[in-house]
Amino acid sequence: MNKKNLTLMLLSCLLLLACGGGKVDPTPDPAPDPVLPVPSGVRVTASGENSLSFSWDAAAGADSYACRLLSGMTLIKNETVNTTSCTITGLEPATTYRFAVKSLSGSNESAFSSYLEASTARKEPVGPEYPDPIGTPAQVLE
Repeated sequence: MNKKNLTLMLLSCLLLLACGGGKVDPTPDPAPDPVLPVPSGVRVTASGENSLSFSWDAAAGADSYACRLLSGMTLIKNETVNTTSCTITGLEPATTYRFAVKSLSGSNESAFSSYLEASTARKEPVGPEYPDPIGTPAQVLE
């Protein structure tokens, strides 16, 4: 056998080995997980001094939803719910937060929705330095 034929034979063997040894896997690739839609219609349903409530439209195929609340870039709350609404408590008054939600089904999940900004209510001042909103009682004149 000459050098040229030997070189071609060695290259062919190396190529065959690099490509899996010429074996064909009869098992087809598994079907990809279905893509879950991102929840839509995200809205604020209530705002208190220390809480915010949100709801959204159901996403086809979703079993549950992951809710995320941020203050600036800080994660405040990350929770999973089995309904299309959630209420987050323990928040600071008069503070703006950002909320997003994503669909979940088993190990499959959608992307997060766009962030929605919402603010907690301002705490109403109470004390002697603030006037009584009803007013002072009238003096009785004799």
